[in-house]
Amino acid sequence: MIDADPYAPRRMTVKVRRGPFWAVKPESELIDGKTFVFTFCGVAENDSIYEGEKMYMPKFGLKQDYPDDAPIWIADGDLEETK
Repeated sequence: MIDADPYAPRRMTVKVRRGPFWAVKPESELIDGKTFVFTFCGVAENDSIYEGEKMYMPKFGLKQDYPDDAPIWIADGDLEETK
């Protein structure tokens, strides 16, 4: 979980959660283990899996290799801040 100011763009590595109750979608596999610059975009409210988690989206306009088919937002439980 990310605790600092959520509005500041930050460099984070995607670490997709895995386990018996977490079905990993193919589009998430595209970015698992990769690092991008993300910005805060809201809090998940109506999703039973991610409810209450902060959501981050890739910061567009940067020269990042974020795949077009990857999820548009990532829950903070699947992100690890990178220095």
